[in-house]
Amino acid sequence: MSSRQVYTKFPSPLAGEGLGERGRFSLLAGWCCFPSKLGRIVQEQGRAQLGKSWGSAKHPDCSGFTIEELGLLKFDEMDLSEFLSDINPTEKIDYFLENAIERAGETSKGNNPDK
Repeated sequence: MSSRQVYTKFPSPLAGEGLGERGRFSLLAGWCCFPSKLGRIVQEQGRAQLGKSWGSAKHPDCSGFTIEELGLLKFDEMDLSEFLSDINPTEKIDYFLENAIERAGETSKGNNPDK
């Protein structure tokens, strides 16, 4: 599960009561949750490309993309480094090589499991 916080900034009812600049505004927060980190990243970057709003903290817009919107997304321009950093390529390559070597040995012995 991966989530994104949606903020709404509004004037503080306490503004001007000696709180200084920091006390002039308050933030209200809502959340949009996605089933995966990749889903959240595509939503964040896709919405930025399309100019699609997240709504407000009280009423977050966590909707997915329409078919038409998906067609407009430029996936090649998305930065997926946050997602890719979670993938350990060495582990996957080692697994692939072990299986390939094992299958090659079975094939050379005439024990091809695919036949």
